[in-house]
Amino acid sequence: MINYIDLCEYLISINSEIIERTAIKNSSCIGLNSFIINEKPKIRLFTADSNCELYKYYDYKNPIIPIHPHKYDDLFITLQGNVIHHIYELGGDIEFNSYQYGRLSDNELKINKVGKANLSYLGTRSSNQMKLDAKTLHSVQLKGDKCSWMIIETFQDSNFKQIAYHKNLRERKNLYQSFENPVSYLKSYLLK
Repeated sequence: MINYIDLCEYLISINSEIIERTAIKNSSCIGLNSFIINEKPKIRLFTADSNCELYKYYDYKNPIIPIHPHKYDDLFITLQGNVIHHIYELGGDIEFNSYQYGRLSDNELKINKVGKANLSYLGTRSSNQMKLDAKTLHSVQLKGDKCSWMIIETFQDSNFKQIAYHKNLRERKNLYQSFENPVSYLKSYLLK
């Protein structure tokens, strides 16, 4: 059986330069941090600080992180806590605004409202290891004293569109901040 925390610690020790270059504090919401810990295959590590907004009550009609697909089929591996995926599909009776957004690799991160869409809420999925197809629309909630997980990107969806759904998504301050001493932070976070 693979000990994924040991794997993360190993990748952190050999890929500190990548981590220093790609670490993001408050990624998507306050208290959620993102780190690329390997480039091929791309493995992203997320940590949630105690102030993370995703620990709050989940409102499926108005989630904190917009409902979104991914560019890749992803394998989610929970390291600590509980990551709950709230799943949606197009069509239904819950109206959301549609937004086009920039990816972190883009030069521009501006959010543009592009229309409206109705979605159906399908419920939750949660597992320590879970494959999520790129086209799956989801948002996330966290439970536990602290949460961390890694995402391994696999097959790219050639039809991926950067569209997310939310009631009133707006530019938020204090998101996507640079991270001071991310390697030290990760080592202490995973060992606590």
